[in-house]
Formats: sequence, C-alpha cells, structure tokens
Amino acid sequence: MKLTCSRQALSDTTAKVQCAVAPSTIHALEGILFSARGDTLRMSGYNLELGITTSIEARVEQPGDIVLEAKLFCDIIRRLSGDIVSIEVDEKQTCTVRCGVSEFHFSGITAEDYPELPTVDSGTSFHLTSGLLKNMVRQTRFAVAKVDTGRPVLMGVLFECREGVLRLVAVDGYRLAVRSEPIADAPDLSFIVPEKTLSEILKLLEDDESEVSVSVGKRHIIFEIGGYLVVSRLLDGEFLDYNSSIPKQFATDVKASTRELCECIDRISLLIT
Repeated sequence: MKLTCSRQALSDTTAKVQCAVAPSTIHALEGILFSARGDTLRMSGYNLELGITTSIEARVEQPGDIVLEAKLFCDIIRRLSGDIVSIEVDEKQTCTVRCGVSEFHFSGITAEDYPELPTVDSGTSFHLTSGLLKNMVRQTRFAVAKVDTGRPVLMGVLFECREGVLRLVAVDGYRLAVRSEPIADAPDLSFIVPEKTLSEILKLLEDDESEVSVSVGKRHIIFEIGGYLVVSRLLDGEFLDYNSSIPKQFATDVKASTRELCECIDRISLLIT
C-alpha cells in the first residue's frame, strides 16, 4: 500500500474513528483498519459493540489494507508538522509514515485479522436533521442509568416511533426524561440504543439542517452522519412502561421563565454539599 493525503484531514478523521477503538483480547481491534482504493482512504474502528467508518481523499499509488495501532498512529499524525503525509506499507506489514522532516517506521497487522463490521441489509430506515437529533439526545441521555442495576436496558435510550412521532425516553430509577418530535417518514418501531453510542454520535452531530439517516435491524443500528457511518449493537430486553410513571393529574401547576429558574437553581446549588 502506498499513498499520500492531507495530514490535517487524516488527523481529524482518525481522531474520531479512534473513539470506537478499545482494549481487546483481539489485538487487531486495538487498531484502525486502513483501506486504500482508487482516490480514497477508508478508515474503520470497531470494538464489537460500536464501529465508526469514514473516508478521505487520497492519491493512491498502490492499493492495499493494513491495521495500525490506533493510539500510536493518531499520536504520530497529530504531531507531524507538514501538510502532506505519505504512508507506505511493505510486504512484511511494516508501515512508513513521512511528513516534512519526520519519518516513522513501525509494524502493522494484516487486515485479514480484522473482524467485519455488522451491516443492516433488510432493516427499516428513517431520516431527521442533525440539529434535531442532537437536541433530542442531549435532553434525554442525562437520565440514563450510569451503573448496571441488573436491567441493562436502562443503560440506553429508548427510541420509539408511533404514528409519525419519534419519542426518546431515558430512565435511571429516579429520573425520567421524554422528548417527542414529529418525523415525517418514521415507521412504527422501537429499539434501545446504548448511551455510549449516543455519546460518540453527539461528537459527530452538528447544529444544522444536514440530514441524518438511521437504519435499524434486529440487532444493530446504523447512523449515517455527514461522511461518517456509525454502527452499534442494540440493547436487548423490554423497556420500562414509562407512561405509567407519568402522573395524569397534578395538584399544582407553575409556569416560570426557564432562564430565571436556571439562574436561581445555579445560585442555590452553591450551598449543596
């Protein structure tokens, strides 16, 4: 494999792909899979629960595949000083990285040892804007259980689509958060996305009207965000009947300025220990 590409583009994308890399008994999963074809360099990170894939433009002289240790490679690329980086891999899986006055040599892992990322071929899909999804996730994920309470489903957010309305629900036994929004093409279905996946998705979402595609299968979900593809395992199990936890009647109903209420709580919280 032999190619050249923008150092800045490579640094930005590998930093985000690295979020899906974690310590593993499978050595290859501690690295990023690089695949060079045509005029594209594709990168994938995967930890058997969450996978992130993206690609950048590159001048590929020799196509090929290689797995490189994620932390080492990202640290090297981030510290290089030139604008164009050259990557070359020989038949012994030795990688050479050149940029400006710097040159690094280190061993890679054959791509044959890297597991294939899950796909969703016959699932159900819908679309919504990046800004909307970001807002809905932010307003619910705070109520996700932070520790395993014996019910793994509480460590995720319920996505529930009914009659053209998408509803996100999170509960940890003390708090319940529900956020609803009408979605034109949302089919009737429900699934539970791990909080860790949503945490990484928030890093990719922008506060704009760009489109996000969501494809749901039996065991996995795929988010297409900009040039990134995020695949995640879904949580199995029955979610709580959250509707029964919401009172139908109230003895007191108060309306207040959101900003003034937040400022008041912020001042009073100084005395809480």
